[in-house]
Amino acid sequence: MLKWLTGLGKRSARDLGNPPAPRVSTGRMSIAEAKSVSQQYFALHEQIQAAQKKRDYSTVASLSRQTYELLPDFVAACKCEYGRWDIRSSVAVHTGGTIMAVLQDEEGVRLLQQTLATVDELDPWRSVGESAAEDMRLVGRMMTVVSEHPGILQSALRDHLPDADTRRLATLATWLEKAGRVRRVRSGKTWELSAVTRR
Repeated sequence: MLKWLTGLGKRSARDLGNPPAPRVSTGRMSIAEAKSVSQQYFALHEQIQAAQKKRDYSTVASLSRQTYELLPDFVAACKCEYGRWDIRSSVAVHTGGTIMAVLQDEEGVRLLQQTLATVDELDPWRSVGESAAEDMRLVGRMMTVVSEHPGILQSALRDHLPDADTRRLATLATWLEKAGRVRRVRSGKTWELSAVTRR
């Protein structure tokens, strides 16, 4: 098994603690085993899409975590079956990471980063893990501002978060509404934002 990443700066987006390391595949599997792993992966993929359509984001996060644990074996399965890894995206990674950030699922984001860091073939996706960690921190700051200023205009968020990208704030505000964490009411060309109290 590959060693854990070490020596990361405390303020780095990568430094979110030490989650249980994902299992790293040895790459030795039969065609039958490879097909079984692929079936598991695509079954999870379909379940994530169905949960996302229902806006059941806690289920998306849970299924995404299962996918991260399976990813090393799925990479090996693709190489076993087709001789190469050429998957360009994964809903669990590219959408699941954002949803986990919106839910502030720190454990899920850590597992995503650890998985992407331990499989060489997933190197092109590592920035997705970094972005999820950055989004999670930004969401926390956004929720603080919205809670302290009920009805704040979305366009005014940047007054309180001057280092944040305006487009990213807008995107995350939309995701927060979908996740039921904020209420958005149209106000002219922008939106009024209010935190939704969880029961």
